[in-house]
Amino acid sequence: MEDCHALAESSPDTRRLTRLGRGTFGKNTGPLPDAFDWTTLELPLLGEQCEIRGLSTAGTRDDLVVRLLDHDQAAAEPTPSTVLAQPGRKSRPEPPRQAGDGKRGRPWQQSGDENYHSLMEQIQDERLHVTKILDMTYANMQQREYVFARAPYTNGKTYTAKIGDKLTCNCGASTRDSPICEHILYILHHILHCKEPTLLQHGLTPRERAHLFRNAPVVHFTSLAAKRAAGRVSDTLGPQDCLCPVCFQPGDAAAAAADVAVRCRACFHYVHRRCQNVWLAARAYAPPVCAACRAPWAGMPGTWGAEALADEQPGDRPAGKGKGKGKAAGGGPKTRPSRRGTDPPNALREAARTEARRVRLLRARGDEAARMAEEEDAEVAAARERGPVKTEGEEAAAAGGRPGGTATMSGNKGRGKGRARAKRPVKKRPRRRYGAHDDEEWQA
Repeated sequence: MEDCHALAESSPDTRRLTRLGRGTFGKNTGPLPDAFDWTTLELPLLGEQCEIRGLSTAGTRDDLVVRLLDHDQAAAEPTPSTVLAQPGRKSRPEPPRQAGDGKRGRPWQQSGDENYHSLMEQIQDERLHVTKILDMTYANMQQREYVFARAPYTNGKTYTAKIGDKLTCNCGASTRDSPICEHILYILHHILHCKEPTLLQHGLTPRERAHLFRNAPVVHFTSLAAKRAAGRVSDTLGPQDCLCPVCFQPGDAAAAAADVAVRCRACFHYVHRRCQNVWLAARAYAPPVCAACRAPWAGMPGTWGAEALADEQPGDRPAGKGKGKGKAAGGGPKTRPSRRGTDPPNALREAARTEARRVRLLRARGDEAARMAEEEDAEVAAARERGPVKTEGEEAAAAGGRPGGTATMSGNKGRGKGRARAKRPVKKRPRRRYGAHDDEEWQA
């Protein structure tokens, strides 16, 4: 291991692999030396060493061992520079395929269209909020679903984008012929850090999906991982490589100094204030926790969640630079009149107010139910102290009067709910004396 660390320190240009834990990153780790006995490693470690050296990770364990032993003669992965346009051919050229690549769900795209370039310019200035990630990578199925928070222009609807053999999204901009929308492009560019020409494709091979999912940044920690990360926060969560767990964009000490980001007290992770508020508003029925480590967020100063979104002054949705509309593009103000509930600022303000009103109503209903329960308990205790309630017949019999008829409880004389019927007094009839002849007739 000493030779391994010496090799890692002596080659700063070599790509580093980080292994401080499952899905975490660390230091002083790198490629193993070429003279290492590859037969002693398992398949995952062999795949990592092949990936560091630019070799294919497809195949069995024996194939990877042979590939590492002869890595100087092994073919490297195709790079974007090797994918050249071939004039005179109508079909789109695809890079050479290797064993284990699998089938692509969509045809190969050589270049991006106008919609692609417009969306790329738009997502540079846009910050979308991911509230849930569903990892469906098991067996032969490699797919992830990203759920985006309610945006002001979606009328309170959440959008779900799926990254699998085909790229799909349930928003109106994603169609069968052109599935690329701002949500899918935001995931590929900001979350998975995909590069061209893979970024241009409408479908990914199993090998491409495995590579993207394995190298995706991990910003969500479990409670145990958060406790371990707190001990080495200077090595794992530095200000330069700290991503917001909601929008997956950098959030560091500079943003915290500008009161744009805040640092969790449990995991020391930075998260944007607005991202944390949107994430808490999306799960309003659950207790407030950190978006990164799920630690309790109740101790943080200030107002959070839907109430904070209702109090703030939301800005307009940033328009794409390629559309040539709005003041940012130099086209002047929009001439379309904004209607209440349809314009992005008004819709966001109305949605935040509605959510805050709903939360206050739920709290008020809870307080009213508790108050009514306390009043009922007080009435029951007072009734027990007064003793049993006497009916009118019982009161007349006690005073020497003639009992009769029915009576209601003295406290509930009306016909409303709670009326109680007293027992009817039974009048004893004199017993008839039968003679001997009467008994015989009666027995007959």
